[in-house]
Amino acid sequence: MNQLETRNLRESLPLIHWEENVPLASLTTLKVGGPARLVCYPKNEDEVLSVVKAAHRLRLPFHLLGFGSNILAKDKGYDGLLIILTKNMKNLSFDGQMLTCQAGVPIVTCSYEAANQGLSGIEFACGIPGSVGGAVAMNAGAYEKSIDSVFVSCRCINHDCQVVELSKEEMNLGYRTSRVIDEKLIILSVTFQLHAGIKTEIIELMEEYNLARKQKQPLEYPSAGSFFKRPPGNFAGALIEQAGLKGFSVNGAKVSEKHAGFLINTGNATAKDFFQLSRIIQDKVYQRFGVRLETEVQVL
Repeated sequence: MNQLETRNLRESLPLIHWEENVPLASLTTLKVGGPARLVCYPKNEDEVLSVVKAAHRLRLPFHLLGFGSNILAKDKGYDGLLIILTKNMKNLSFDGQMLTCQAGVPIVTCSYEAANQGLSGIEFACGIPGSVGGAVAMNAGAYEKSIDSVFVSCRCINHDCQVVELSKEEMNLGYRTSRVIDEKLIILSVTFQLHAGIKTEIIELMEEYNLARKQKQPLEYPSAGSFFKRPPGNFAGALIEQAGLKGFSVNGAKVSEKHAGFLINTGNATAKDFFQLSRIIQDKVYQRFGVRLETEVQVL
């Protein structure tokens, strides 16, 4: 993406907020990554659609980024356009037991707003550090529950630059995957179906979840959450620990001593360090157990 392409895109949509050469380390929870060539912050669905259409017309690479909580950004950066909805598109509303929210809403906010309404079903997401759009795309989950348990539908932009509504049946929600990832759709808003509960009990359960998370996860360090997907019939963290890799590090990238399923940035890690560390883990676990761990993080 050269300077002329950048200027043409910005000039074609002058009302949108643009930034150039933004460090990806500042946009991701792992805190690594070089500069993103161009970043925009649309304020509504029409602006998102305008940006996507312009990128298609100019044949420019683009990627939708939420809070960057499951992203491993390369050291060389991203030579394209990042579309970020988490700055402006954060509205949500209730209609009875239905919760509809824009893609930029933190999924944690959904949990707490639902609790305040005495609505249950999404308590499990109270500690997930991602956006609604990202959580749906990955079918995020915790405590044996996931987004598909409350998902009803979403509005998104498809490859033909059309805004379409997809039902649960059409979304192909699976373990840490969905049609959004397979087809690179852009989620604009999501509707969840909740159910009536007792407010005090809902909040108490969320407090228990957060306490467990604080005790078991290395929240004091930058990370991308669970780095590897759960292999069938097992846990990635358990296999990594049994392979003797708990606390193992490559420069500033380290296997957490609190939870081996988390790879943490101890302060000066690079993406190269995490790539190298993850390959060592995959090889060691495969050699020991015959299980090939699959990464859960998305490479940008």
